[in-house]
Amino acid sequence: MDTTATPTALEESTLRLACMNLTGGGVPPAIKTPSMPTPTTTTTRKRTPGRWRRIPRLWYHPPPHMPETKAMIDKGNLATMENIEFIRNMREEDCHLETPEDVRDFYAFKEKMVRSLTLIVNATPETIFLSYKRFSDTKAEHLTAEAMEAHILPQFPESCQQAKHFARLALAHYNNNKKSHKFKLATTLLSNCFSESSGTTYGHVNFTATLEEKTSETKKLFFAELMLVPKLLADPNAEPMRVVHVYVLDDEYCYGGCKKIFRKIDHKMRREMDYERCHACSDLIKHPEGHLFGGGHDSSRMPYFSAV
Repeated sequence: MDTTATPTALEESTLRLACMNLTGGGVPPAIKTPSMPTPTTTTTRKRTPGRWRRIPRLWYHPPPHMPETKAMIDKGNLATMENIEFIRNMREEDCHLETPEDVRDFYAFKEKMVRSLTLIVNATPETIFLSYKRFSDTKAEHLTAEAMEAHILPQFPESCQQAKHFARLALAHYNNNKKSHKFKLATTLLSNCFSESSGTTYGHVNFTATLEEKTSETKKLFFAELMLVPKLLADPNAEPMRVVHVYVLDDEYCYGGCKKIFRKIDHKMRREMDYERCHACSDLIKHPEGHLFGGGHDSSRMPYFSAV
């Protein structure tokens, strides 16, 4: 029984060219190939434009013990220390301050900038590396107030008026509902204001606070959710933002927001509502578990329009 298989046109031309290169002669009259299984009929895979998903690029971050990482951190710390010295040497007459309020703002700016930059210099390579992993990960995490400040303040040294206003309202609400352990505002971090498809407007804010007792310097990381009451906008003496929830995040797991166009959701949802995460905020703003706040759960493609 003849076990040879007829070569395809591509295989025959390839073998003929190989023989010509080896022998230097002409094309052999016939080429026999070993027995090969009969190929099955397959359909050619066609690429439909717009249907292939782009794979996100992953950036390489070397571990903290690597020499390249240490050299990079040392270089950054040197530049940061030079900036600290420059800010400390700034004088009033160099900034053309006109009012007492300008003078107070000048010294408050110097103090805040020096404090935030000093946090960066004093952080160890391991702390910086672990901090990056925590804040780049979208899973549950334990964070301290100091770690949150060290990550946010270098990027946003001056918090906006919205965040300050939300933080003051939230802390006053928290203290009014607590008979003991009153807190005072330490640092305002980030806030976000967004509207649901139903028309309800929410605000999310992170801030840190310390106990009012002078003997204790315990600092806590807070999350608060506020809701706009539209009918109060017409009253100039009323506060239209009502505090709904205030939580201390140091004691529990917290979660960054997942405001992304493409995101992987492994848990069950109620249609397009993801009640475990906030889809209105970025991962910089930390939240408690999803059932503890009311806004930001719509996981549809682009339901929210906000900055942070």
